[in-house]
Amino acid sequence: MPTVPIPLKPQESELGLDLQTVLNQVYAQARYALRIDYSQPPPPPTLAAADQTWVDEILRAERSTQ
Repeated sequence: MPTVPIPLKPQESELGLDLQTVLNQVYAQARYALRIDYSQPPPPPTLAAADQTWVDEILRAERSTQ
């Protein structure tokens, strides 16, 4: 991840924020390594009923053309 410039007062030079370091610290402090079982596939997203119906219709139509 990039380091992004953070503007300060006009007379001061920009401060660089290392986003990778921030992400690593948040990951460690939130203890995601203990919460997430990375040996398992992620759960499928849950869609609203109307969206799931729409997806099912598209998949059905796609299968009928094969």
